[in-house]
Amino acid sequence: MALAEEDLQRIEEMIEAAIARQQARVAQLPPMDVELRERLVRLEEELKHQRELMAKQFTLTEERFRHFDQRFEQVDKRFEQVERRFEQVDKRFEQIDTEIKNIHTEIKQIYIAINRQTWRMIGAVGLIVILSRIVELFGN
Repeated sequence: MALAEEDLQRIEEMIEAAIARQQARVAQLPPMDVELRERLVRLEEELKHQRELMAKQFTLTEERFRHFDQRFEQVDKRFEQVERRFEQVDKRFEQIDTEIKNIHTEIKQIYIAINRQTWRMIGAVGLIVILSRIVELFGN
């Protein structure tokens, strides 16, 4: 089903005719006004300037974010230092609490010893009083 030479030539003529019609249509369009072209050029320049400004703003924003990140890292480090300090203070409080418990135990033992000694002394004084009464009664 090969195309004959005539068919190919006819297709070529049809394509050339279609291209010619298209060019004629384009030629019929009114030429662009010089002022309109100038406005388009200015608009393109302004858009380019806006893109440059936006790129600069994005760069500055990224820099600010970098600074914020650095600051947050510094604050995190400071919090870690404060947390370590609190842990040290907690350990010191635990030591003091242990010392206070030991002192309390010692004081309690001293109180018990003094209490025993006091009762012994009271008993001894009572015994002396009783013995002195007995001596008084029988010694005469």
